Amino acid sequence: MAWSVPASAEPLELRIPQHSLTHYVQELLQRAFEAAGGKAIVTPANDPLSHGRMMLLVERQEGLDLFWRGEDADLKKRFLEVEFDLTDGLKGVRVLFVRPDDKDLYAHVQSLDEFRALGTIGAMGYDWNDVQIWEVNGLPVDLTREHWNPAIYNKLAAGRPGVDYFSRGIIEMAVEAPQHPELAVEPHLQLVYENDFRLYVSKDRPDLHKLLTDVLKSADAQGILQQTLRDVFPDIFRPDGLNIEGRRIIPLAMPVP
Repeated sequence: MAWSVPASAEPLELRIPQHSLTHYVQELLQRAFEAAGGKAIVTPANDPLSHGRMMLLVERQEGLDLFWRGEDADLKKRFLEVEFDLTDGLKGVRVLFVRPDDKDLYAHVQSLDEFRALGTIGAMGYDWNDVQIWEVNGLPVDLTREHWNPAIYNKLAAGRPGVDYFSRGIIEMAVEAPQHPELAVEPHLQLVYENDFRLYVSKDRPDLHKLLTDVLKSADAQGILQQTLRDVFPDIFRPDGLNIEGRRIIPLAMPVP
């Protein structure tokens, strides 16, 4: 049964970070509130922010009302987590940016053991939760402490030793691939783990936490989540695009909590 915003509710103003998923989150929230009989005015920040800065602003309620990040035990302690998979699991579908000459390097890889045996090294930000996932699966990583964008793209494109690929969620790849013609999208594999983006709000905003939870779960039950994904990221589902259905699945284990 669809959930409804109380008829007397004023439009909700939400300030969100600037990020590769900003347009999608903005669209999803606006559609979800509209389906619930309400209205959300969702305004992105003017400039990208580091993860640390985002968290601080949300905690202090200074300029941001929420942020999103992969499920994380520490974040659950520090913030109120909206228990809703923001991308219906697509965050955990990882595809690779590679140098154009390496586009077919993984063409014959059928398993994690075969992927691991190539000895290629992935680039990541030093505080990303993906780092632990790669380590648990025996996959080497090169960690970047400076702002990952554009540092990691530049490292990979420059052909620096020790950086062979950059793993991105397939949703992020749909946004970023056109922005980086100097790189190629590896066409054969999807490395998959069970973890999704969650919204996080200040512990001082239990009202906002409950409202977001109710509205998003109602939207999911009405098919709005899947429709928004397909409308905003059509390239993911096209056979001549990122072709999620045509990629071989390489399962990754998650760290034990």
